[in-house]
Amino acid sequence: MRPLLVIIGFVVLVGCGPPGRLNGTIRDRATLGFDEVRAQFLVDRLAISYRDARGIQEVVRLTMPSSLAVKGAELDLTMKGMVLEHFATREDAAGQLVTEPPFPPVKSGSVSLSEVGTARGQLIVGEFHVIFVDSLDTLNGDFSATVVPP
Repeated sequence: MRPLLVIIGFVVLVGCGPPGRLNGTIRDRATLGFDEVRAQFLVDRLAISYRDARGIQEVVRLTMPSSLAVKGAELDLTMKGMVLEHFATREDAAGQLVTEPPFPPVKSGSVSLSEVGTARGQLIVGEFHVIFVDSLDTLNGDFSATVVPP
């Protein structure tokens, strides 16, 4: 009986991971901490947003034309209509809340969508990889975002 409890506990812990990941060399200059990932269909756009613990502040948002958001899509992040934004704030040494600078322009990048639910509560699953202009910093992310109303 004890081995079965250990296995069940392991499965529960593995299933409780975050709904996505953000990492890359840009993390040295940008806050990438988040607690949830949401997907919203906004008229003709799909927005994937990485949000803080309160669900209020967006940290990173990936936006694309909703017509391109189909299962199995491999999209170029430099195409017209593809937008990657950074909105994080942090406390400075004096305890003041400051807005971090936006991401540099994208030099190259791609987005892959492996699952695309369109109804409330369904999932949009995918990943993206970016290299930024000038700094050549990178950002890689994956997501399992729940569709929520706008």
